[in-house]
Amino acid sequence: MKDKNKTRGVRLASAVGVLAVVGAGGIITAPAAQAVGVGPGIQGTYGFIGALVQDGYGNVFCVDSSLDVPMGMNPIADNVVSYLPANPAVTNSKDANADDLGRMNYILSTWGDSGDPETAAAAYVAMDAYLKTGGLGESLSYTGGNANVDALATSMWQQSQGITIGGAPVSGGSGTLSFDVNPQNNYVGTVTMVGSAGAVGTITLTNGVFDLTGTNTLTGATEGTAYAVHGVPPTEDGAPYKISGEGDFQVGAGDVWPGELRILDYGGGVQRTARAIGSQPGQSNFHVNGSDPTDRSVKFQPVLTTTATRYLNVGDAFSDIVNFSTVADATGLNNDWFKSSKGNYAPVHATGTVYGGFASDPAANPLDTPPADAPVAGHMEVTTDLATGPTVPYSVTSQDKATTPGWYTYVWAIDSSAQDAGTQNYIPSPYNFTDKFGAKNESSVVPSDISAVSQVTKPAVALSEVAKDTLTVSANGMWLQGGESGPGKNNPVKFHGTAYYVPKADIPEGGIKPSQDVPSYAKPLGSVDVTATSPGKLEIPDGVKAPATGEGKIVWQWEIRPQDQENPNLVKAWKDDFGVPTEMQDILQPSVKTQAQPGTKKGGVIKDTAIVGDTLPDGGAQLTFEAYTVPTKDDGTGKKVVDAPAGTKAGDLSWVCTDKNRLYDGTKTPTIVTKTGSYPSADVKVDDYAKVLWVEKLWSNPGEGKKPELIKAGECGILTETSFVVDVTTKAVTDGSNITDVENGIAVNDTVKAVGWVPEGGKSEVDVFLTDKGAAPVCEAAVATLPVADNLEGGLYTAEKPLELKTTQGYVYNGDPSKQLYFVEKLYDKDGRLVSHGECGDQNETAGLQGKKVLATGGAIDYTPFYIGGGALLLVIAGAVSYLIYRNRKSASVAAVAAADVEGKPDVE
Repeated sequence: MKDKNKTRGVRLASAVGVLAVVGAGGIITAPAAQAVGVGPGIQGTYGFIGALVQDGYGNVFCVDSSLDVPMGMNPIADNVVSYLPANPAVTNSKDANADDLGRMNYILSTWGDSGDPETAAAAYVAMDAYLKTGGLGESLSYTGGNANVDALATSMWQQSQGITIGGAPVSGGSGTLSFDVNPQNNYVGTVTMVGSAGAVGTITLTNGVFDLTGTNTLTGATEGTAYAVHGVPPTEDGAPYKISGEGDFQVGAGDVWPGELRILDYGGGVQRTARAIGSQPGQSNFHVNGSDPTDRSVKFQPVLTTTATRYLNVGDAFSDIVNFSTVADATGLNNDWFKSSKGNYAPVHATGTVYGGFASDPAANPLDTPPADAPVAGHMEVTTDLATGPTVPYSVTSQDKATTPGWYTYVWAIDSSAQDAGTQNYIPSPYNFTDKFGAKNESSVVPSDISAVSQVTKPAVALSEVAKDTLTVSANGMWLQGGESGPGKNNPVKFHGTAYYVPKADIPEGGIKPSQDVPSYAKPLGSVDVTATSPGKLEIPDGVKAPATGEGKIVWQWEIRPQDQENPNLVKAWKDDFGVPTEMQDILQPSVKTQAQPGTKKGGVIKDTAIVGDTLPDGGAQLTFEAYTVPTKDDGTGKKVVDAPAGTKAGDLSWVCTDKNRLYDGTKTPTIVTKTGSYPSADVKVDDYAKVLWVEKLWSNPGEGKKPELIKAGECGILTETSFVVDVTTKAVTDGSNITDVENGIAVNDTVKAVGWVPEGGKSEVDVFLTDKGAAPVCEAAVATLPVADNLEGGLYTAEKPLELKTTQGYVYNGDPSKQLYFVEKLYDKDGRLVSHGECGDQNETAGLQGKKVLATGGAIDYTPFYIGGGALLLVIAGAVSYLIYRNRKSASVAAVAAADVEGKPDVE
């Protein structure tokens, strides 16, 4: 090779003959005709870099870069050296120790024989780095900037840094396979290669697989390590078997890279060359085998556990979740479930029996065997699957169903004699497994079916009264036990009752029909709870308070709600119908009757009286009065008519009671009613002729700061709640003329004039009274009643157009002339309420009969507001006839008077 300090080309050295060289590897005899030639390489910075070719050796590489290349020469010495001192004739040369020589040997052994120019050049650069004080950086400067060579050389040098130098070849190695059989499960165990320390190899099993691989082969097994194995029986007849195995192992570390290099010396001051000596074997291969020390059994004992469906209803099929497994025998052996060479599990058949129902859970007192008298409720069975065997749970459903409430328990069994022939090979014979009666998780329960019929304590309650109900409880089937009440006692069942208020206006036509659904118009008032522990009648101490206002019904509905129960799964949810007749109570209302003052004269006062009866809510009630006047209008003829809205039916006055027609408002000053009785309104003064309508209202009395609620309101426009404002004047007449002096036997009539509101359909009449002259007026027993008019045309009459009438019959007196006559007019509405009447003893309505004149002037009418009467009234007062002047009469006239005195009876014409 050309040193970087050389400026000329390759120099040839003279050939040297055969030389025997003694090196580290012994004496080597150089063959003839071994001249050096140019091998693969590239043109570098200072000339050719790469490999030379030495006949008989192949590629060799220069180690003294500043000296001439031994072109055409043969080596005179061939030594394997473990130390190469620095050559003082070579620039930057350094000593190469055994470590350096070993890495140079690795490089030349790995890439030195390559025919690729760049690879050969890179191998020279990487090797030369161990000979230069400047290391790899100095050697890379020879490549002339060839990037590929630089990269290859760097990679080679780096890889040489990662090898281990030194070591000697390993020989020998031995061992054996040692198997262990698990006495608790013969399918499992271990295998260990016991032998040369550090040995690694591959083991192959017969009748077994490795847990690590799931196959019968394991590579990378190391000496002294126990590997878990699992047996695979070779036959399916249940016969015992053994696992055996063979293995191939190696001991040592593979190839060894000695710290040496082969050096060819050509003498004469030319470069020496290097050649790889390669690696040496560092391991020894050996074969091992072994087998189980004892037979492996294939027998297994199947068992199962179950988890029953905990909660059922009547009509549900019994169901269970079954999990299979194995159990140890008396010796402690608990083999795996048998699995065939095809991967199929041995099928196992199990049968289950369902016992029940019972009042309490059998799991509270489990038994080894079912009691002799335990009722059988059903059967079920299951067989494990070939593909999944005991590795999955099985959901099993019986053909039988629960028919009654109660607890049920499942008892399962596996009998070897009930298995198929193949499975019997792997199960001990005889073998029988049976789980406990009442085993944990093997109970199902059908909840108690409890219901009730209710009966309200009374059919009606007053406002604010506490409404109560009673229950008659029954059980459809068994009443479950063992809950809060303790062992052997019935579980408590809580009933929840809700009382609803249904306003009268919302009650459907035809009444409330029973339904599970509560209608939207029902408003809950409150609820009560009561607990039952057995069938029978259940008194309920608590109740729900009726509303303080409102007419309608209280409707009870009872239910058993899961959220109210100690264990909601032990009693079936239940609810009775809403609207059952025995669960409804009427709400009693206060009665309010009214007696409005029938009438008064203009400028007088009127009042209303409410009679409150029957019942009152807690805290009493508030009573208010309001009064309204009926509006009128002129009909165009000067007559006043009712100003009713268009389309109003005749006689309907319900529209009147609005704010615009209000005469009196007593709502701000209510009367507190604490007991039944009569309660008058305030006096109301009336300054105009009118028809006045009263409305009374009864309210709740909730207390200070609370708004009262309406209990009952009077109807606007009814006659008993009406007051008439009217003035009536009368005047006696005879033969159609006014009179001041009437003789005995002459008929007297009366005329009536009314201004104001005359009752529609009413009537007018005049009572005649006869008393002794000079005695106090007494108007108790009328001697005659003179009719004026029936079915009066009522309405508002004005002074310009008053109502004027006359008695339809006259009054004739043929009696004692020492008597006095009194006349009293009366006006009634159509219900017979007395709207007005004259005053007894009024001088304008009084006459003496002893030849004196009879006064027959118009008399003022005295109104008595508290009389109840009806109809429009026109009074025609029959003038009593007084004979005050004695005359000479014919005997017939005297006889007639005498007869009248004797009989004391008047004549009415």
